[in-house]
Amino acid sequence: MTFYLIAMGRQIKKPLLICVLVSVSATFLITLWRSTNGKDIRNTEYGEKIREAQLPRLDIVNYMPKTKAGITWAEKRTTPDSFIHRYSLGINLMDAKHIAVSSLMEGKERVATQGIPKTFHTLFPHGTPHQSSVGLSTRNSLNRLRDRFPRIMIIGVGKAPTKLLFDILKTRPDLVGLDLERRFFTKNYFKNITLYLRSFPRPPFNGFVIEKSPDYIYNVLVPKRIKSFAKALNIGLQELKFVVVLKDPIERALDEYMNWDMKRQRKSKTPLKPFHKIVVASNGAISEGQPFVKKSYYVTYVKHWFNAFGSSKTCFVDGNILTSNPYSEFRLLETCLELKPLFNKSSFFFDKNSNYCYQADKNSICMEHLQTVHPDVPPSVNTKLKEYFQVMSSSLSQFCNRSFSWNTF
Repeated sequence: MTFYLIAMGRQIKKPLLICVLVSVSATFLITLWRSTNGKDIRNTEYGEKIREAQLPRLDIVNYMPKTKAGITWAEKRTTPDSFIHRYSLGINLMDAKHIAVSSLMEGKERVATQGIPKTFHTLFPHGTPHQSSVGLSTRNSLNRLRDRFPRIMIIGVGKAPTKLLFDILKTRPDLVGLDLERRFFTKNYFKNITLYLRSFPRPPFNGFVIEKSPDYIYNVLVPKRIKSFAKALNIGLQELKFVVVLKDPIERALDEYMNWDMKRQRKSKTPLKPFHKIVVASNGAISEGQPFVKKSYYVTYVKHWFNAFGSSKTCFVDGNILTSNPYSEFRLLETCLELKPLFNKSSFFFDKNSNYCYQADKNSICMEHLQTVHPDVPPSVNTKLKEYFQVMSSSLSQFCNRSFSWNTF
């Protein structure tokens, strides 16, 4: 058809008409190709699958531009000696139905072609481009790094004494961890898997890596992502343990309010509205959708983790008791984590400021940074909050099979 139109244009001897006819025919051919052979996956189930995939993405090239459709597409970069086309579709590890299956698990650096939409074949007719410095890893590399995958994760909650627990647990000779909160399965999930594993130190013999990311418990996608990673690394779910540190829900809400108020004043010099005006709706009831209140309604998130991993995989720590009688909580935690008992009651002591401390070798870890002065809350609002959280606390105790210090509202 194209040659016919060009021949007709030559007979007319009008170059402008030839250009118009070529453009029209090229547009027609591209449209025909998309409707038959290679459908544009950006607005199909494949594109949606890529956007919503819960599996770790492999970086294929160093730079990955985003389109309005929400997926990585194609980039043209001009260099002094060539015009390079680089493609990246954010291909995942284990999704065999709609997304390219990486033959990473077979120790190769190509993308398997079985079960891939035709668009993938068009973009990668001979496999993916050569891996970048942070790109595809080999099976052997992952096998060497699988021991660094955290077997114990402190997943929440925010504004509870998770750092205190993490710092004291790290004094054990069989546990190692990174001081920074990785937050890989929430904020950094689409980064390279090997970089995540390499960031952790190598565990000691018969020891484990421990991670602290208190926002994991709030994200409903995290359990599925952890399962996918564990499966890709041949790690059984029975090897994983999760720790949840809880505290008085009203105190937790006040701590988060003060944290956000401090950030607000630091940036704009304007404080937040008073706490009681934020958590109480205009009709006088507690504002259940308000983040300070919602994140303190623990039972919602605990149920989700129980459904994903079961009750035996999750250990609970009472944050209020942890700061007043830490030895009892650490003994319970060691039992739940199936660790050898190492903490001694004599290692916990009071300093001159009446703060509980833990003596670890030459250094001591104290709890003075946890003492916070909360803003005044009107008694009527405080009563409403206690009544609101009372039902939750009772249900939480049944789920966790233990009582908490704030249950006596």
